[in-house]
Amino acid sequence: SKVLVNGTVQTGLILDYNKNTYVPASMLTKSGVFTKEGNNYLYGSEPVVSVPKNTPKKSAESYLQVVNGKNVVLYTDFYKILKDKGYQFSLVNNNQDIQLSKGNVTVVITKDVSYQFGYKGYTDYDFFVQYIYPLL
Repeated sequence: SKVLVNGTVQTGLILDYNKNTYVPASMLTKSGVFTKEGNNYLYGSEPVVSVPKNTPKKSAESYLQVVNGKNVVLYTDFYKILKDKGYQFSLVNNNQDIQLSKGNVTVVITKDVSYQFGYKGYTDYDFFVQYIYPLL
């Protein structure tokens, strides 16, 4: 294998060992991406941010935890994901319920589907699957 950086062959950058190809981590910090063509690795000049991140969505079951005999999902397991997607969290109804909203989507996590209330608590798994998981 060899690495081409914008069409120029680079030497001393890669190591083929035990059927794996190793490249220095410093190359990953440069503005570009690796693609493989045949036995060669190409290093282009496109910014990394332009590469779509097709991260598979975790299954709903992977969020499931059992706490005190109840099927629940921890707030910490979905709170940051939804925050990063632009959802706003707020306490409503005399701080009894949590509302998450973005645009015309609003979901209220009421006290009867929440336990150890607050952002560090957890919510009912069935409620999570029906109302929260589709937003992730």
